[in-house]
Amino acid sequence: MKCFATFLSLLMLVLCGCSKQKHLSQLLSAADHVVATNRYQAFGCTISGAEVSNLTKAVASAKRPPYGLQESDFTDPFVWDLEFYAGTNSLAVMHLDRGGFFQLGGVEYIDGTGVGEAFWNKLDETMRK
Repeated sequence: MKCFATFLSLLMLVLCGCSKQKHLSQLLSAADHVVATNRYQAFGCTISGAEVSNLTKAVASAKRPPYGLQESDFTDPFVWDLEFYAGTNSLAVMHLDRGGFFQLGGVEYIDGTGVGEAFWNKLDETMRK
């Protein structure tokens, strides 16, 4: 009986279309601020307001890239670590690279809205001032 219940639970998960991305985007929708850090440039800043909302919407609509990214793509000096918070609770960390590529929950995505790339450019510009 226990095996049957487990099977039904897994079947429901598959049939309802629940995905890791959907779960993470729902989790991130509770975020009220993001701490952005560049580990190679020793720079960080906090972002709140509409920019956080725009980022969470971009995550929700992002797609898997048609080609695989290498883990090393997210270790170069141009990657930003974005930690999403709801109050003092850390929700998730997203690694944002140039061109709207990002890694969240160990999975690579590309943002087709342009929000991720614009956000990366703004962070880079702010860091260089």
